[in-house]
Order: sequence, then C-alpha cells, then structure tokens
Amino acid sequence: MRTLHSLVALLALIGCSGGGPLGSGTEVRGRLIDDETGKPVARSTMYVHAFDDAAKLQVSLDPDDDEEFSLRMTGTSIDGRKIRLRIPDLSNTYELWEQTFEEQDGVLDVDVRLKPTHWVRLHGKVLWRDGEVLRPLGEEEQGNVRNAQVSAGRVGLRPDSAGNYSVNAPRELLKVLTINTNRNAHPKEIDLSGFKGDEFEQDVTLGE
Repeated sequence: MRTLHSLVALLALIGCSGGGPLGSGTEVRGRLIDDETGKPVARSTMYVHAFDDAAKLQVSLDPDDDEEFSLRMTGTSIDGRKIRLRIPDLSNTYELWEQTFEEQDGVLDVDVRLKPTHWVRLHGKVLWRDGEVLRPLGEEEQGNVRNAQVSAGRVGLRPDSAGNYSVNAPRELLKVLTINTNRNAHPKEIDLSGFKGDEFEQDVTLGE
C-alpha cells in the first residue's frame, strides 16, 4: 500500500512541475519569416511537422494561408522535452527548415526563419505531337500519353488542362525524363547552370 501511495505522490509532483500536468501535451506555436527580408511568409505551400522522437510521436499541419501556426504535441509535458520541427516548402521557394528545441512550461514558441532557394521559375507548356499537330498534355483523347508524367531534374512538370506548367527549378543541368509513356521528351536537357535571371521559359514536347 505504501508503494501505491508513493507512486501517486510522484505523479502529483510531476503534474505540479513547470511542465504542466502529466499528459497535457505541449503547445507548439510559431511564425514563418523570410530570413533575408524579415517579412512574414504565408505557409500556403508548406507543411508543419512536429516530432517527439523519444516518444515516437508526430503531429502535422496542412498548408494554410496564415503566416503563423499552432498545434498541440501530445504526450507528457516536462521542461526540457525535445521537439523537432520540420517544415518543407512544396514550391521550393524556400529551403527545407528543420531544428530541434526544448520546451519550457508546456510551451514551445519559435520564429522560423526561412532561407530562399533563389531557384529559377521554369515555365512553359507540355505538349504532345499528334501527327503534324501539337496538343496540350491536358487535352482529352491523348492516346498513349494520357498518363504521362514529365520531370526536369529534381522537379516535376505538372501542366494544367491547357498544358501550362510553372515550377521553381535549381540552377543546374536538368535532365528531362518521362514515365508512363513510350514517348520521349524534347528537349532532353534544360541547362540552368549558368542562368542569371529569375524566369526561364521552355516548352517540352512529347514525340515518337
């Protein structure tokens, strides 16, 4: 019986500590800021992932137009609890941001300073050759290019129904590849390695 009383007293002591009650979780909040300009950044193309690696816990937020984020990391709230934040930008406008922090008093409040990639906005059309006619990849009745996917180096070219695409691409030599089709892409390469501008226009055609 004495052992049971001792355990209850220990749990009560933990619950009254600066970390908050046992199992109350940790409030994780923060703001996204451009590291170069200091201006707020909307997380419209960014996920926010929070991990407690020791407890094998994860909580995530989907993209949103807000510059701020707030989530509750489940588990025991104890001062010094380590929480790893990971924020990838699906648009590649900013570099992947990842850092581990220690909570205090059940709260983790951080300014996330995102570093711009300074990649090139690569844009144009993805077309397929139908005899003498070039058609947008997004058109219906596409024959053997209906499910075609096109990539340029590390990035995918995802055209809309009119064939238009726009993506941020690294300043390097990009190999243009296709999957789910027996057609080849032209050009086979897009060289951005020496390009100094911010935008580069390039149509890609799928031919025999």
